[in-house]
Order: sequence, then C-alpha cells, then structure tokens
Amino acid sequence: MTYNSTPLNTTVNLAFEEHGSGTPVLLLHGFPLNRRIWQEQVNGFSTSAHLILPDLRGHGASPAPEGAYSLDLMAQDVIQLLNRLDIPKAIWVGHSMGGYITMAAWRLAPERFSGMGLVATNHKADTPEAEAKRYETAEKVAAEGSKAALNPKLFHPAAPPNAPYIQATESIMLNTQPTGIMGALQALASRPDSSDTLKSVTVPTVVIGGEGDQLFKPEIPQEMARLVPNAVLTMIDAAGHMPMMETPSAVNHALVELINQLA
Repeated sequence: MTYNSTPLNTTVNLAFEEHGSGTPVLLLHGFPLNRRIWQEQVNGFSTSAHLILPDLRGHGASPAPEGAYSLDLMAQDVIQLLNRLDIPKAIWVGHSMGGYITMAAWRLAPERFSGMGLVATNHKADTPEAEAKRYETAEKVAAEGSKAALNPKLFHPAAPPNAPYIQATESIMLNTQPTGIMGALQALASRPDSSDTLKSVTVPTVVIGGEGDQLFKPEIPQEMARLVPNAVLTMIDAAGHMPMMETPSAVNHALVELINQLA
C-alpha cells in the first residue's frame, strides 16, 4: 500500500444511524474510531433527542477514498448528511477529531448549529513535532496496516486493562481502513488553531474533559471553556480520552443538560 498525499475535494455520502425523536443531536466520533463509541449515549438518552450517528469519512462503514482529507471536507460531508435528512439545525457533539470537525463546521456554516458539545478535544493546532509524527504514522500505516495507529493512551491510567470498552475500542481501530486512517491523519496534521473560532460561538455549549486524559491535559478543556462565551465546563475525574465509554452517565448528564437548554 502507498501513502497518498493528493488533496481530495469531493464530498461522500456517510453511513449513519438514527435513534429517537426530538432535538436533533449529531454525535461525531474521534480518530480512528466509528459511531459504535456512542452506544451508551444511544442507550442513555435517545428517548429525549433525535440522535444522528455518522461514520466519518474513512471510518466505519463510510467511504474511505485514497488521498489527503481536510477538516473542512469532513465537515462538508456531515452538512451534506443533514441536508439528506432535511435537518436545518442540530446540536453538534464532537469527540477529539469529531470536535475538530465541529469547529470547522462552525466556521463554514454556523447557521446549522443549535448547540455545541466538545468532548475530549483540542482547539490548538499541532506543534511541528506532533505534525511530523502524524505523517510518520501515516507512513507506518501504509507499510504495516491499521495496527500502526493503535494508541495505548486513550483511557484513564487507572482503567482496568480487561475492561470491555478497551477491547471494543481496539477492535474498532483495527478494523478502520488504512486509507481512511492515512487520509484523516493528514487532516489532523494540517488543522488550524481554533481559538478565534471558539470566541465566535454564539450557541449553548458544553465542554467535557477527562481529568485522566493522557492526550489532552485538563488545561485544554478548561481553556476552551473560557474561550467560548457562557460555555459550561464538565470535568470528569474517572475519565481519560474516551469519557463517553469510560463514564457514560456523566457524559449523558452533561449532554441532556445541553439539550434541555434548547427544549
């Protein structure tokens, strides 16, 4: 397999599932995952909202075209999905890479937002060192396959090593298509700083972080919440980078509170 850095500019039709009725809520997963990470949210509050769970470009059952993705293009895929579903506005909830896409979508089409949730994500651009490591990982994925993208630091340091959600997450990552992983890595590496984007947010927003997140220290969600006017910050002691799976009840509570603001 070869590593392709040709920029792509055509949207794709995303695979997705829907649950419940009421306020539309988009749940956007992180890298290199898929919509299955949100199962406990489906179980927890689909009776009070219309949940839309896409597999983002390159992930899950969605197309994984070969080439370099961008956050803007990935956001346009999601906007196109809303158009297909005839949904003018939604609460956009993004985890990690899904948060980057959420911020990109706000820059492109703020009129499509009724609210925003930012879960274990980061408003800052990659450092030169982090950017170089993304491209290095893409090269490794080209040579070794999806296993080269496994990340041992997704969970709280005290998480039980045999926890079902850890095994489920590893399975998801190993089954993500290499072309999708390589394309998404290029989108992550080239993303802009979103500090000014957050300052411009005008919809109700919750920022959710894990105190034990080994990828984004607590200072990151705290700073994001300060940047967004009137944002609610929820820090979860027992969560790492995957709070929707590690501490689903706390995440569900924070999201239901956000939904209730718009009821």
